[in-house]
Amino acid sequence: MPVTVLRDYIELPQAIKARLREGACVVLAAFLAACAVLPEAPVPVPEAASKPGPLGAIAEIGREIQPEQSSFHLLPAAEDAMHWRLALIDSAVSSIDIQYFIWKDDASGSLMLEHVFAAADRGVKVRMMIDDMFLSTSGAFEGADETLAAISYHPNIAVRLFNPGKYRSGITGLAGNFGGSLKAYNRRMHNKMIIFDGLLGLVGGRNIGDEYFGLHEPYNFLDLDLLAAGTVVSEASEAFVEYWNSDLAYPATALMDMDRAGHLAIRKLNADYVKVQSLRLARFDPDLRGEDYYLKILRTEMHFGFAVFLQDEPVLRGGREYRLADMLSEIVEPGSREVVVSSPYLIPVGNILDIVREDVEAGVEVRLLTNSLASNDEVPAHSHYKKYRQDILATGARLYEFHHQPAGDLRKYSDVTVPEGNIVALHTKAYSVDGERCYVGSLNIDPRSIELNTENGIYIESKELCGELSELLNSFTQPENAWSVTLDDTGKLRWQSYEGTTSSQPALGLGQRISDFFFRILPIESQL
Repeated sequence: MPVTVLRDYIELPQAIKARLREGACVVLAAFLAACAVLPEAPVPVPEAASKPGPLGAIAEIGREIQPEQSSFHLLPAAEDAMHWRLALIDSAVSSIDIQYFIWKDDASGSLMLEHVFAAADRGVKVRMMIDDMFLSTSGAFEGADETLAAISYHPNIAVRLFNPGKYRSGITGLAGNFGGSLKAYNRRMHNKMIIFDGLLGLVGGRNIGDEYFGLHEPYNFLDLDLLAAGTVVSEASEAFVEYWNSDLAYPATALMDMDRAGHLAIRKLNADYVKVQSLRLARFDPDLRGEDYYLKILRTEMHFGFAVFLQDEPVLRGGREYRLADMLSEIVEPGSREVVVSSPYLIPVGNILDIVREDVEAGVEVRLLTNSLASNDEVPAHSHYKKYRQDILATGARLYEFHHQPAGDLRKYSDVTVPEGNIVALHTKAYSVDGERCYVGSLNIDPRSIELNTENGIYIESKELCGELSELLNSFTQPENAWSVTLDDTGKLRWQSYEGTTSSQPALGLGQRISDFFFRILPIESQL
């Protein structure tokens, strides 16, 4: 059993040390930082180098078959998404680079962090980069800064916040951050990625939290990850380093005195240990499947193709922004037949509708899928999407809104535990062209993704992989899973699914409809 390196640095009772080894899970998200003002950051440290390990042999599988290409495997099922994360973290021997918009302090977040600590205990160099928005906006709790600093107390783990707010003291601090420089603080890192030993990578729509892994009773997300190996992972590693070394990356070790941080973290371990143990016993034990299971998948089910890793620049360069959305605009080529897009939040800004209209006029069948009001976890986003429904339909595109109670074939992707989530919310961000070219990543079609946030993802040319993605996305739009939105003879909207036809948008109840009405009045579209 690996001995935690932390015990060499913190003088604690043996019982606490043992608990650290088994359940080193500390709160990482949804907590407001405790410091009053952000301290000055020290000079960045050099990156960790990679070394051979088990994942090297796995990655070699692809190089033996298609040396110039990358290889891919889709992970639409929440349970698989967690199992693969734990298995790859447990297999890493050199480095793990982690980049997320949200990492919650719930059971799944604690479980993953336990495995990250175990990897660090055996010598793996871990770099974690988390956006600061949800760390510095929760006025109901305290402790995020000390917790992040405490994680960094481990000599093999480094944590950095992206674009942290200067003021760290509750709602007043939040107001100060936005009031001081709205444009600067409003730029959030929506990227989602993990890279293991510089050889295998995971990108997609999932953050780290129970609702992304089928464990959240109020609602669970129907989401998608892409496991990749090959040359595109090297591109992703370079992209991570660009963010890690950017001016907007702030080291957690500068948040507070590290000796104090190490001791304060211990207060959180007992409750988190209970959460992790109950979750592990309930479902997620990586030893249940064994190494042969993952090796077989990688040998028999990976698809090959050419790929490019895409991301937004973390900071402005020479006064100019380079947007991932602009790079993706070239995915539809002359002669394309079909485009299927899944965007959980759909607010077509700029010339997006003009592009859609031009594609339709060129003979391309365009299908757009987003959330219905009933399935949307962000009512404000829906409130400002709905005014575009008729404009979208006027382009000739087909419009679908996801049903909050989809068929069992999709619920098996989104739900893991019993009781299952009360509703299923679409969170998949992907699109496919002719089943030959496709994209999987973090990008929504809305103002925040296109104009404010940083985003990332992978563009792929592969008939096998993109064909599989096209079939998956098309299944999302079937009557048993989505409402087809059309206009009747009088020009009024109507919705049709397995429940029949209605002229009133699907909702969970009167309360949601009232919220939808009032959010529509607020002038907040540019922030959604």
